Amino acid sequence: MRLGIRVATLLCALMASRAVASVPDLFGLGARTPGMAGTGIAGSNGWEAAYGNPGALSAEAGRRLTLGYVFGHFGTSIDGASHVPEDTHAAVIGATLPLPLGGFMKDRMVLGLGFVLPAGVITRARVPTDDEARLALLDTRTQVVGIDVAASIRVHDRVSVGGGVLALAALKGRIQLSADAAGRIGALSNQQLVADYAPLAGALVRVTDTLELGAVFRGESRAGFDVAVDNQLGDKLPLGLPVLHVTGVAQLDPMQAGAEAAAHIGRTMIVGGVTWKHWSAFPRPTEKPNQASPEPPAPGFSDTVVPRAALEHGLPTTLGELSLRGGLWFEPTPAPEGTPYLDNHRVAGTVGAGLRAPPFQLDVFYQLHVLVPRTRSGGSLHVAGLTIGVDL
Repeated sequence: MRLGIRVATLLCALMASRAVASVPDLFGLGARTPGMAGTGIAGSNGWEAAYGNPGALSAEAGRRLTLGYVFGHFGTSIDGASHVPEDTHAAVIGATLPLPLGGFMKDRMVLGLGFVLPAGVITRARVPTDDEARLALLDTRTQVVGIDVAASIRVHDRVSVGGGVLALAALKGRIQLSADAAGRIGALSNQQLVADYAPLAGALVRVTDTLELGAVFRGESRAGFDVAVDNQLGDKLPLGLPVLHVTGVAQLDPMQAGAEAAAHIGRTMIVGGVTWKHWSAFPRPTEKPNQASPEPPAPGFSDTVVPRAALEHGLPTTLGELSLRGGLWFEPTPAPEGTPYLDNHRVAGTVGAGLRAPPFQLDVFYQLHVLVPRTRSGGSLHVAGLTIGVDL
């Protein structure tokens, strides 16, 4: 009996592992973009365009290295009780590198890099029971390593295009249970981290000196897990244990397409746009561990359209160019009522500031996300961060 309890305990410990994932889609990448309501398809510059719109990278004229930090706190609840996912602590690294090409390509091509490195993890996965209520799009959205690599080329004085990939860490492996001659159970774990890639593509058109239009496509990116639990317990148990497959998606950013316009009026830039997200392709977060298990409930998500608006105003100071930023966006929930996959509409307000004092660039931001109350869930999110860049 004690042996069976040990096996059950080990399996429960495996199934209760925590999961978290993608910062760029939830908050924005870097510090300037998050301070402007996650815009950046138009009006962006610097390394943040590696995710926002790869086509805008060619607007960056010099080499720059940027380091930063993002913190997020979740003040959320389920059924009136506090339900707080793990806080976000992530380092961010960015770089832009104009390529020294000659001829027609001189000063036309720029490489951009962006890294999101959550503290202490590469990727995690949480596998709740089928009937356990969870905040499906917040519990698993901020702790997975993400890498953006993109390049942009200016094909015309007013037209730039770009492309790249977003790589997320995924987990595959096998756990083997065995017992020695004394009946003590041990586990041999063989896990492997692999990368999952999603394409990025974008274009930027400078219609006039004061108006630019941008468009971007981002493929579906996911951090999955696939772990087989096998046993070699032989006659140590009164009944055999089938091979269990702990399979699912720890984090998923849906396929999406967006368009924005940025208007420059004196020292002020106004940005507005929309992004379509293909949430209807959201899979079951977990699959049944074997053929005899019941099928987990289908999410039944719907596609969404996210509107965003922001502005940035520049002020000359004795230290350098000071930029003040603010924005607002509305993120409708794709999740229907009546399932264990809980989610809420979110209204997010942002503020930020940047100081350009060559060779340095300092940017800071704060976001408040208010979850519109639904039958079972509600609350808010607080996010802040900063980045420091230096021209090389």
